[in-house]
Amino acid sequence: MNRRNFLTSSASLVGASLLNRLLINQSGLAAAQTVEKLPLRQVKIMYICDVEVLNSSDLINRKNFSYTILRNKMVTPMAGPGASILQYFASFAAEVASDYVKDSVVDWLKTLTSGDKKTAEDANTMMKNGGFNDYSQDNVYLSNGVYFYGIGHKDDLNVCAPFYPPTNNTPKKLDEPLMIEGPVALGFSFGSKDWQSKEVPRADGLVPKSGNYVPGQLEKSLEEAMYGATKAGGIGVNYQVTNASQKHGEITIASVKDNNDGTYDTLLAKTYGINWT
Repeated sequence: MNRRNFLTSSASLVGASLLNRLLINQSGLAAAQTVEKLPLRQVKIMYICDVEVLNSSDLINRKNFSYTILRNKMVTPMAGPGASILQYFASFAAEVASDYVKDSVVDWLKTLTSGDKKTAEDANTMMKNGGFNDYSQDNVYLSNGVYFYGIGHKDDLNVCAPFYPPTNNTPKKLDEPLMIEGPVALGFSFGSKDWQSKEVPRADGLVPKSGNYVPGQLEKSLEEAMYGATKAGGIGVNYQVTNASQKHGEITIASVKDNNDGTYDTLLAKTYGINWT
């Protein structure tokens, strides 16, 4: 086994039915395509693998987590339909958001106090300077007190999503955002479609309140895993390019519940093999 501090190799492929459940339905794609600029580059899920989290406490303590991808039963799955990252992220928002706040970031900014508006404008400027200027699907959502939205990149492939956690201060109510990019945003989206826990809501296990900023794009492996705190416990996402010439990569997402007694329950642990165009 070839093991790294945040990636180890080996996982068993789950069946085509799970693959089909995870993918965005066609009507949802059609609705999304009517509001975004076209053409956007596509991402396809090629296979899904189970993952064993080796130390759940690392996700809670925001350390680089380790896991094993179990490949001993891998078979060739049926490839499903593709979608842009913006479309996948819109699907994630629909799964976890408790409230649809505004149709656009511009409209949302008008509702903020001066301090919160500056926080959001600074984040938007940073994204713009990084090439994230596609506001075609910039709906603003709220989940567990966290505001978030997705902005597309000028390469028509990648995305950046700021997550603004609440503060206890007034009049400033928004903390500095955690920026989620590219493959990490895809990991959130895939995880929301493949949520395994019946006791813990998706939002409690997937929406980050804080974490480390990891710049990311599909063309490059992450230098370190993204990890963060959720309402339920902790979350981690890693991405590795497996074949650059064929545009293949693997996204792993793990979410755990902190039982507050030194034990942890795995809520989600999957690796998704993808291909992008």
